[in-house]
Amino acid sequence: MGRETLAALTIFCSILAGLLHGLTLLRQRHAQIPLEPRGVPASLGTVNETLHFSAWHAWTCAAVLLLICEVLTADFLPTTFAIACGAAALVGATGHGTANQLVAFSVTLLVVLIFVRPVARRSLYHTSDKRLLNAAAIVGQTGTMVEPIAGAGATGRVKLGGEVWRAVCTKGNCLPEGTPVRVTAVDSSTVDVTPV
Repeated sequence: MGRETLAALTIFCSILAGLLHGLTLLRQRHAQIPLEPRGVPASLGTVNETLHFSAWHAWTCAAVLLLICEVLTADFLPTTFAIACGAAALVGATGHGTANQLVAFSVTLLVVLIFVRPVARRSLYHTSDKRLLNAAAIVGQTGTMVEPIAGAGATGRVKLGGEVWRAVCTKGNCLPEGTPVRVTAVDSSTVDVTPV
């Protein structure tokens, strides 16, 4: 797990804890305050009845915040937590208690982390381009000697695709200028060549 993902999850957990604490305080504080003194009709009841914050509201907010974190991290980890929050929200919306919501969250999280996330990461973040890059791409290329190799331990120059590289021949062959060669290895800026 990358640092960015860990930081995003830490921020999310802090926001979620603050949100849940705020909702709890709001319900406790305003549960019995009638709205009539402020000019709102008494038929609306108390603030608690009007706003009616339930646990599934918090789960839904958490899922939305996690999906926003996913946009910032692109690791598919926040999405797994968002799916688990969505499952807990569904259980809460159907009237089940907190224990059932936590069980739904935990089970869904484990299933998604173990089975869905690896498949999703492979399909979302795979690369179809398997070409070798940089020095590894040079191995196997053919070129022409532009400066001869005099023998074992000596260096020369080879032209590979428009670039001139320092060349050695570990087999100890003398390679005169103009000889076609194939690259067998790359060591820093020196290529090991053999005659074609």
